[in-house]
Amino acid sequence: MGEWDEFLEVMSKSVDKWVRARPEVNVFGSIVGKNPDYVSILYKESDDAFWTFLNGVEDAVKEKSTNSGYSVRAVIGDESQGYGQAWSARDGIPRNPALLGKLMDVNLDLAVKSAVSSYLGYISGGIVYERDSFSRLSNERVDSYFGKKIRELSVGKNIRKSLVDFTKEMYEDGVVREADATISTNLSRQRFADSDGRRICENLRLGRIYLEGEFAHKSGQVMSHLESMVFMGGINIGELDRIKNNFRATVGELKNAVTPVSDYYPVILSGGAAGTMIHEALGGHLLSGKYIQDKISTVFKDRIGSLVLPEFLSVVDDPRLKGASGSYLFDDEGIASERAVLIENGILKNYLLDRGSASYLKMGSNGRSRMEWVTGYNGPVSPEPRVSNLSVSSQNCVSEGELEEIAKKCCVDLGKECVLYIDSGNGQVDISSSEFAMTPSRAYKIFPDGRREPAHNFVMVANAYELLGQIAVTGDKYEVGNGTCGSESGGIPTQNIAPSIFVPQVNIQAIDGVKFKKELL
Repeated sequence: MGEWDEFLEVMSKSVDKWVRARPEVNVFGSIVGKNPDYVSILYKESDDAFWTFLNGVEDAVKEKSTNSGYSVRAVIGDESQGYGQAWSARDGIPRNPALLGKLMDVNLDLAVKSAVSSYLGYISGGIVYERDSFSRLSNERVDSYFGKKIRELSVGKNIRKSLVDFTKEMYEDGVVREADATISTNLSRQRFADSDGRRICENLRLGRIYLEGEFAHKSGQVMSHLESMVFMGGINIGELDRIKNNFRATVGELKNAVTPVSDYYPVILSGGAAGTMIHEALGGHLLSGKYIQDKISTVFKDRIGSLVLPEFLSVVDDPRLKGASGSYLFDDEGIASERAVLIENGILKNYLLDRGSASYLKMGSNGRSRMEWVTGYNGPVSPEPRVSNLSVSSQNCVSEGELEEIAKKCCVDLGKECVLYIDSGNGQVDISSSEFAMTPSRAYKIFPDGRREPAHNFVMVANAYELLGQIAVTGDKYEVGNGTCGSESGGIPTQNIAPSIFVPQVNIQAIDGVKFKKELL
């Protein structure tokens, strides 16, 4: 275990001081005063490093950036009605404990006053609000944890040289018009203190490698392709070679890829693509307790104990999965993360919960309250329930060969030209309408006679709930995918593990591309 440090000492003193503050308000001629019911401080430090490579040339300067910031929260009200709450935050500050204490006083003063205003806003003017309009926090275990200090990730000269050689080869051989590679590393330190007595210090690190290139389709259309990998220690040379080979092969195929006609097709998604789909269409957003509490999404509201997926599928989110890119021990409310069985044999068992949504749903937090950073474009950012390491398991598996045969038979039965096989892609879901879309980055047409043809320029669209319910069978090949999940609370690292899946009919929409302009010289 690590040690108590000066930052936590300052934060603890500030929490203790401000939970005893007593803001007074003149209400109809009477002075009303009350201490905050809860105060918390989250302090984050982030150290980033970048190496960039273009067409065989490494940028001579290694880019570095650092940032430090804090977020304070105040909750005030009464048990009979509920509580008002407010956040205040600041970043871009020096890493000095004494200065931190002075700066936080300004934000804590603002947060406490704003929390009072929030509470009074619900009850003023004779307006009666529903009880769930107020803020409430679930009662959770109080932990103290002081993680060991860790060093930033290192990148050897051999790795950098291999990316110089690779981007040079891709460029000079004419595989792409521009070949880019980026290595990024992040070391983050997080400290948390609240008036319940939680004291947390956790350190995390993560590295990524990106390979990207721009090239022309045979029709002249502008195209690009991206491959990536993550690392949390030494860089796996075998994994790096794999994404290099994938990049070269995929670019070669995409140059001659065809666009399917808009229609309903039988679709196979690889384990990687299936993980992305289930993350976006289910676990990553629509199972957020906050979205249910705020009435943004109701598709899974009041569905605990109901069948929401085929009975052969189960979904687990485990933020303590060893060696996974989305792992962490404590969330941004200082709550210990827990392995959560979200869906078991098709039946909804749990949501992704922070303390507010857990209280609203009369459940316990499972430590999912997270945010990328303390501030955003519009000011302070509040954490919200987020997914970590999502795993999908199936009890209705066939071999990959059998899965393809099932899909081809369905293709013939439905009178379709082909099956579409989506190997990888990016997905998103509209939270309010539950409309899901996936844009493949690598896909194929599979014809009934077994022929394959690269495909591109299409999007898979469907209602998320209906799409998930149509999963007919899965393959026995599981794949791991790593990415960054975006939301109002920022981008956080996540991991997906899933088998390949087959869906008999999916809406496929063709899209147009943009062509390169003819060069003068």
